[in-house]
Amino acid sequence: MNTFVSEQEVIDRAVYSKVVLLLDHMDDQDKASIALEIVKIAETKLAVVVTVLLEKLQQDEKNRVDIYCILEKVLQQDAQVLERRLLSKIITLASNHMRETQEATNELKVAASNTLVALARCYFNEVMYELQCHLKPLKLSDVFTLITLDNLSSAYPLKCIPFEGMTLYSMSSMRMLVGESRLRQPFCGVLEKWSRAVNLYFRNWERWPFPKMGKSQFCDEILPLYRHVTSKWTTCEDLEVKQAIIKALGTMMSLLLHKEDHQDKVFEQIPWLLEQYKEDVNVFHVTKSLRQLLEVSGEYKILLPEGKFQAICSALHDQICSPTQQLIMENQMELCYCILLLARSSPDDLIAFLHSQLKIENETVRVASLNLLTAIIGADLPETRVRKFLIVKAVQSALSDQSAKVRMAALHFVLKLLSSGSVENCAAGDMVAYVFREFDVSTRNLPQETFHQIGSLIGLLAPYTCDSVTTSRQRVVDCINCLLNIQGQCTNLGSAEEELSCLREALTTPDPEALFQASSKMAKVVSKYFPSEQATDFIEAILDRMLSASPSCATAAGLWMKIILKECGGAMLDEVPAILSRIYIHMPTIKQGSLRQFLVEAVSILGHHHLEAVIFSLLLKRLPMDSDTTELWRSLGTDPLLAPQVLKVLIERIKTPTSQEGSTTSETETDLHLAAAEPLTATCAIFEVVSALQLSKTVQELFPELFTVLLQQISQTLGQKMPLPRMSSRRRLFRKGQQLCEGNPCRLSIEALEAVLLKATNGKLIRTLWMQKTWMLLENPQTHHEGVCLLVRVLQRSGVITVEIIQSLLPWVNSPSENQRVTSTAFFAQLMTDPILREKKILKSILHSLEERSRDNNSIVRQMAVRGLGNLVYGAPEKVKKYKKFLLEALIRTLEDTFSSEVIAESLKALANVLNELKGKDIGSSFRDLTTQIRKYFDNEDNTLRALAFVLFGILAGSAKRKWKDYFAKQVRQSWVTLLLHLQDPSPEVSMECRATFHLCAPFLGLKRLQTILNEHLSWRTKLNPEELQMDICRHLAKEKAELLENFYKTTITYFCSSWEEIRAVAAKLAGIILEHTDTKNMKWLDMEHLLTSLQVLQNDPSPIVQMVATQVLRDI
Repeated sequence: MNTFVSEQEVIDRAVYSKVVLLLDHMDDQDKASIALEIVKIAETKLAVVVTVLLEKLQQDEKNRVDIYCILEKVLQQDAQVLERRLLSKIITLASNHMRETQEATNELKVAASNTLVALARCYFNEVMYELQCHLKPLKLSDVFTLITLDNLSSAYPLKCIPFEGMTLYSMSSMRMLVGESRLRQPFCGVLEKWSRAVNLYFRNWERWPFPKMGKSQFCDEILPLYRHVTSKWTTCEDLEVKQAIIKALGTMMSLLLHKEDHQDKVFEQIPWLLEQYKEDVNVFHVTKSLRQLLEVSGEYKILLPEGKFQAICSALHDQICSPTQQLIMENQMELCYCILLLARSSPDDLIAFLHSQLKIENETVRVASLNLLTAIIGADLPETRVRKFLIVKAVQSALSDQSAKVRMAALHFVLKLLSSGSVENCAAGDMVAYVFREFDVSTRNLPQETFHQIGSLIGLLAPYTCDSVTTSRQRVVDCINCLLNIQGQCTNLGSAEEELSCLREALTTPDPEALFQASSKMAKVVSKYFPSEQATDFIEAILDRMLSASPSCATAAGLWMKIILKECGGAMLDEVPAILSRIYIHMPTIKQGSLRQFLVEAVSILGHHHLEAVIFSLLLKRLPMDSDTTELWRSLGTDPLLAPQVLKVLIERIKTPTSQEGSTTSETETDLHLAAAEPLTATCAIFEVVSALQLSKTVQELFPELFTVLLQQISQTLGQKMPLPRMSSRRRLFRKGQQLCEGNPCRLSIEALEAVLLKATNGKLIRTLWMQKTWMLLENPQTHHEGVCLLVRVLQRSGVITVEIIQSLLPWVNSPSENQRVTSTAFFAQLMTDPILREKKILKSILHSLEERSRDNNSIVRQMAVRGLGNLVYGAPEKVKKYKKFLLEALIRTLEDTFSSEVIAESLKALANVLNELKGKDIGSSFRDLTTQIRKYFDNEDNTLRALAFVLFGILAGSAKRKWKDYFAKQVRQSWVTLLLHLQDPSPEVSMECRATFHLCAPFLGLKRLQTILNEHLSWRTKLNPEELQMDICRHLAKEKAELLENFYKTTITYFCSSWEEIRAVAAKLAGIILEHTDTKNMKWLDMEHLLTSLQVLQNDPSPIVQMVATQVLRDI
């Protein structure tokens, strides 16, 4: 019979109680911690957690807001399927609380609304239908229904599209009813967000999976609402309502532009919108609304009326010049972006406007205009790229200004112009020379920030020391000399000017190699005076030159980069992250072999100066690693001096992640079972570095540390997902629209370990691991422990498991992490087969650790601990006798494990091994306890347990010494019906083991004349005929041992209820055989009525075989 309690049921009850207890202590403990714990529980027990939260929402009025916040977090997780009853209950309860007018506070309404928005992530239609029920035509809606519609559209814009028509229709019908400010604000919020959703739909038109809806239809639906707002509400004095109107107008105006008939109505409102810059509102929203308007007009080539264009330019320029707005970075960025949009739609008009502003003798106006022209050059727009001459001409009109700020703005323009690529035919050369001369003369008059440009300027100019034109090369020397003079205001140049003068002549050579040598020498001269704090600016400028310059200039750029980093790198510690970032950003575009080698070597050079800083920066790259990051790690691996140091740093990063880890692996990641970012990245880096190593010696020397830390990482990432991505500007630029592979953290960790093993051992070992599917087992949480055992078994043969590794893993056995306990216990379970433990005198401590783990709350840990105890037989067989009592007590105790059949199976195997090794030695009272326990599993539903139980019972038959013979004989007599029936067990393996055990136990029945018959039937030399055996036993008992028949019969009929049809059939047949060979008149103990009833029940058995046997027996009776 099956004795297992339903583990699932017990766990669910325990979870329910735990969540209730946590919520009951909301006032006593940190609410955030309680919420975090409940959300974590919900990952695997969503239904139980939601049930408790709904109950508490109805019972606990005081903590409703906090409970809703927890429910919201629970619903934000990766979705498990919610039962329909729970889904309906959440929607009904949250909707009611959200719309309550009397008792509910605003805080509660917000919490209920947020919960509905979170629920809509997976059940959007259900939530939307609920809201539509409360948004009826010609009926005024409540505030929070509108707020929730607003938030739904923000969170799931494209999902709202099918509901757009009915929503706008309902709102249009109620617009006349919205007379108060309290409703106008959320009303405008819905208009803003739903119009934005439609604009997003227009941009994703081709990818829309449902039937397309025409642009004209949307525009016509929004027009009445737009007219109402612009004609009735724009005079409103309430600032919050006015801001809501401004935000709504921006999205509605950009939407209406899509229909030509409505464009004039949009242009009519531009003056009102620009007028708001003068009002006491947040002007950022005004600029943002303008931006939306300009984006659509530019994208669809909709020309702005001339007067409106000038008005927008003037308004934007005035805002940029405004001293108050210059402090608001957010608005400044939007204003600049609007100017760029105007530059795309009407470049000539905008350049002319800015030129006119530069003629105004006002420092603020000129600086703003120069900055805007710098931004236009930097944006490298197709429309302005061919108009550089006009832009340079405009800037030249302001170069005579003596203002330091204007000159600095002009310098910024020159820097951007030089870095923008082609500057032919735009008078750039004259402008650069003029600016440098002026700066050289008037350095003392400029602020300190002047010197901050020298790094960029050197980076821009240096590559042209190898230009194809000799005069250009010499002019570059003059410019750099000028720059050093500017820098020399604070430093002593010494012989630099003389050296540069000599190199100026050397640069006249036509020999390319001699040219590169002269350029390199010049770089070394400049490096003595190079401002290391400007290294990032220098690197960025020189990398841009590598992209846009001629091949010889690009090579010069690479040489200068290497020399400056080598000579000045020691002082660049603070610049390392930024330098690496610039190199990384340029790698996708610099593909040519020799140039790309400069980038790789630059990272190695920095590594020799500041290895930890380089590693730290590279570890911040997101996973999975792209080919560029991989190349940088491998470059460190190919450097024989750096590689060992790199591996040591990475090992420490996995062992003890930096405090920065908190920012990359948030509580959210932990909640969602996401792998920690830094250790996983370090693991992938180890893979790349080890793969690139030329010599195996480095890995062999570090093998104990590498093996331990990678096994730790495999254990920790088991079953985890990839970390949250760190989005970078370079990724947005080059990976837009691509879906990156998610990856498997555990598999990445395994690949790193495989690379280490390949380098430290040989290919044969790796092939063995592959053939045995070790890696596949290792990465699966259900089979991880078996994978560990296989891994250790293979490594044992290679002799690479050292005492250092063993000592490192011992603390894991008591780790609070379940994964680490599973891994380490499996490791030591297999290691127990190795004599190394005995030789190194650590056997005793490991045995006691395994005994402790056999009580662990994790069933796999218990299973591995039991296996380890049993494996003592192989690793130290001579110690089995010494630890006999210790082993037997532990293993017999684990036979009582009520939750795991695997633990019991492992115990039975281990006991069989131990008893065989003891070779019949007396095991004391353990014999009795063991015999009693084993018999419980003869009828277990698990085939493996039945087979093992029979095997162990057979071993006990051979171990039953004189002291225990009578006791064992009694146990055999109580079991022989069971043995007889299981000879026809549905499992062939169980049947076979049962036969062997029956043969071994037969002598204990004390039936000497029957013994011969049993031996004949059970011998392996003859084919077993169970029915003949039953008949022979029944005949013998009827003639010579009639007193045994009663127990024999009563035990037989208990198997009428067996869970196996084969056993039920055999039991019915055996009952018939007993009656057939016995005089029923002498069987006073026979309850014939009960037997007949039982057989009649079997006639209705689901199994045809059982029905047939029962019918036959009844017929014979």
